[in-house]
Amino acid sequence: MVAADVRPGGRARAALVSGREPDRVHFRTAGVLDLYEKPASGSGETRLVVHSTSDKFPTDWTRDGRYLVYHTFGASNTWDIWMAPTDGGKPFALLASKFTEAQGQVSPDGRWIAYASDESGRFEIYVTQFPQKRGRWQISTAGGSQPWWRGDGKELVYLGPEQTLMSVAVRAGDGFEASVPTALFKANFPAVVPAYWGNYCVTADGQRFLVSELLPEAASTPINVVLNWTGGSGLHLPH
Repeated sequence: MVAADVRPGGRARAALVSGREPDRVHFRTAGVLDLYEKPASGSGETRLVVHSTSDKFPTDWTRDGRYLVYHTFGASNTWDIWMAPTDGGKPFALLASKFTEAQGQVSPDGRWIAYASDESGRFEIYVTQFPQKRGRWQISTAGGSQPWWRGDGKELVYLGPEQTLMSVAVRAGDGFEASVPTALFKANFPAVVPAYWGNYCVTADGQRFLVSELLPEAASTPINVVLNWTGGSGLHLPH
């Protein structure tokens, strides 16, 4: 996901979500955040994909281009994960409960979805089958948000405690197996609400990271101010 200035019909600043197909992007508008689709070239018509009275945050696009994944407020006033068919079909809830489910990321083979939920009392990363929702596996062990699949689906990366990016090896066949999480590196991420923005993305081979990081403040030279500096010195300023 990347921020940009897209103004359909003169509307205000929007947030983009990169699709699996490089020629299209989805974005949300300001105000009540509806979801739109537009050619990445900037030309062509803007198409409304999802309209409702609740805010919506797009998080993924299935590799076959059939579904846009987003989260929105549900009946329990918590975030739920929804799917919007890109052929104009009716959006439907995929994961909805009295807890928050957000940041859905579909695996490259389209068989699994990783997401963050606060069901345990803090945000953790879970995986379930997609789109049937059969089975559920907890991936993180000490808190987690912002899951991201490697391009071959054999690794999950997520943001763990103390701003540490964590890695989990994945083996998925008829069932799902995940290794114990290991730490990759720490970064000085900006503070974010877990359900909203992502602070990083990973190349398909899992070797490079694009990170939104706060830069350390530059050291400033102190300024000393001397008051009544002529007093007692015998110096007199000219009038």
